[in-house]
Amino acid sequence: MASPKRSQRLQIVLQLAQQKEEAAQQELLQAHTRLQREQDKLVQLQQYQAEYVDNLKAQTGRQMSALQYQTMTQFISRLSVAISEQRRQIQMVGMAVERVEAKWRELYQKRQKMGELIERYKMEEAREQDLREQNLLDEASLQIAM
Repeated sequence: MASPKRSQRLQIVLQLAQQKEEAAQQELLQAHTRLQREQDKLVQLQQYQAEYVDNLKAQTGRQMSALQYQTMTQFISRLSVAISEQRRQIQMVGMAVERVEAKWRELYQKRQKMGELIERYKMEEAREQDLREQNLLDEASLQIAM
């Protein structure tokens, strides 16, 4: 019984590479989703802050106690801090996305190269098979001619 061809033996390696790439792709999708959620949180905080600033401006022309004014400005200040923290969070998640994307890209390239190698082996095997068949035909022609 002939042993499996190189291209057939490498199919298992290719399947493993595909599984790793798919897992990394899923991880990348999750990382992008998380980044989008963090960006959405930032937008919400900014909108909330803008509403409070608008309310403060609208209240400034009216009667407002010093305590009310102080409470609103402190809250707006806390929102500014939250916005800064959220921007830092987005940076951290963005760096994580870049790392996951680099990992996925590397696995993708490995799988591509493995597929190309297998195709090259298949072409070599087909050429070798053609040569064997041609040699058999040549031998058969020689024997018929004798």
